[in-house]
Parts: sequence; C-alpha cells; structure tokens
Amino acid sequence: MATQQIQAFSMTDTGLKRSNNQDACAVFKKEGFLLMVVADGVGGNMCGEVASRLTVATLHQRFKKTERLNPKTFLAQAAQEANQNIRDYVEEHPECKGMATTLTAAIIQFPNLHLLQIGDSRAYLFREKTLRPLTEDQTLVRKMVKEGLLTIEEARTHPKRHVIVNALGITPNQTFDYFHVTLKPNDQILLCSDGLHDEISEQQIGALLLNHSPKEAIQKLIAAANEAGGKDNISVTLAVINGSKMEGTKQFDAVLQPEASRKFPLKWLIILLCLFALAGGTAWYLGQSTELGKKAGGYISSLLGKRISNTSMPNTQGEKP
Repeated sequence: MATQQIQAFSMTDTGLKRSNNQDACAVFKKEGFLLMVVADGVGGNMCGEVASRLTVATLHQRFKKTERLNPKTFLAQAAQEANQNIRDYVEEHPECKGMATTLTAAIIQFPNLHLLQIGDSRAYLFREKTLRPLTEDQTLVRKMVKEGLLTIEEARTHPKRHVIVNALGITPNQTFDYFHVTLKPNDQILLCSDGLHDEISEQQIGALLLNHSPKEAIQKLIAAANEAGGKDNISVTLAVINGSKMEGTKQFDAVLQPEASRKFPLKWLIILLCLFALAGGTAWYLGQSTELGKKAGGYISSLLGKRISNTSMPNTQGEKP
C-alpha cells in the first residue's frame, strides 16, 4: 500500500468572553497511527480545565505505552481510564466536585478512521468540497429532536442546547459512541469544540478548509469564531491526508512504505561508497587519513544520516503559530 502523508495541527483559544480556557486539544503520532483529541471541560469554576487536560494527558500516556494498538479497544479503554482519573482527582480534591469534560478522539491508521464521541464536541469529514458531521451531539436537545419533541430549527436556538447528557467524570462506567470511516487521499478530518461549531456555520467551516492550507485553516477558523462573538473557548485539531508539503509543517507516514521500497535507496548508497573508495584510493578504504578519504567518509555519513531521518516519522504534536 502506498504511503499517505498526513499533516496534522492543533490549536486552542480562550475566545473573547471567557476568562480562562477549559478546552484542551492535541495530536500525537506513533508508528503509523495518529491520535487526535479535543476535550471541553464542564463545570464552570469547578475545575473544568483540570478535567479536560487530565483527559488529554491520560490518552497521550496510554497511547505511548500501548503495544499492538487496536484502535477501537484503545479508545474505549483510554476513555474509561480518563473517566476514572477524573473521579479519583475529585476524591482527593473535593473543591472540584462536579468537574467533567467532553471527549472527541480519533485514531487514523490509513485508510481507517476510528472515532469515539462523548458530549458535544464534534468530528467532521471534508471530502470533495463537502463537509459532513461524523459524530452526533450527546445533548438534551438532540435527544428531544430524535424523540420528535423539537425540530432541528428549534434545537439551534433552544435555551438548553448546551446541556449535555454524557461526559467523562459523571458516572463510574463510561458510555460512548463509536464510529468507523474509510478514508481517501485528500480527505480532511476536523475535530472541534462547540466554541467553533456554535459560532460559525458548516458552510463557513467548509469554505475555510477549501480555500486555505491546513495551518492557515485552523487559524482562520478560530479567527472566524471570535469574529462571530467568541462566546466560548475554541479548540480545533485538523488532519489532512496526502496534503501537499509546506515549509514549516510537520508530517508523518500514516502507512510505512513496503520493505523493498525502503531498501532501494540503500543500494545506491553502497554504489556511492564503492565509488568514493576508488576515488579516495586504497588508503581511505583501509581507514588511513587521506584528505579525500575524510571528505568521502563525511559525505557518506551525511547521506546515511539523511536516509535515517527520512525513514523515521517526525513529531506531529500540536503546533501553534
């Protein structure tokens, strides 16, 4: 299977009305997997930011330690662990009673996208100029819509539209929604808190993703949410499959190249080594310190160094401008 490059970015903003940021978001990579996380703390002054940050940290630590990662199992177990960590924290810090957080988490192992949903942060897929939601809000008004008690139009302005019916930290045994999507090259995956999707329309989100590079897009999205009022904290993580390379971005291979194609350049390095050995003479080959030998050795070492860096996967942790 051909390698698919992924550009991934993460950014969060306090917004214009809040005094602190209770959101947390990040992207992490590991051996052909990309983990995306958005968590929106619940509880106002009751330590909502602690719950969201504790959740991101829990997923990150488990992600680093898990071997033979099964995405669906990992998401379920990591969410339960984060849920317990929040509850344990409240036990030790009773002043934080009531704290909780939403969680929207995704694992990409191309071409598979695995999603876990708790609360009302969202995941979107932008494909062929069309944005579509991948998750369903776990809110009171959404439940009322499904039961036929509200129309979709009424739900958009309902005074209780922000009341969530599920969050990490509320109950001992955590429930969640799980989704799987098969990805294609050039797909974009967007995770965001309600500070984005409550302020600007899906049409606006799609237009910004279409008309800007990934790094510029998340900046434009947050700026647009603030221009629309910025009433809440705003968090965005964005991954672009097979995006064009841009200076300053961080990328990693979603699927490692086949062994044969990875070894092919090494053959040319061996040929170069032989050529430089001939050019430097027998003395260089035997390790003597001729000037040409030193230069040849340094050049080949640099080539080998480049080879190593190209086959590794650079860090993709969240990057802020």
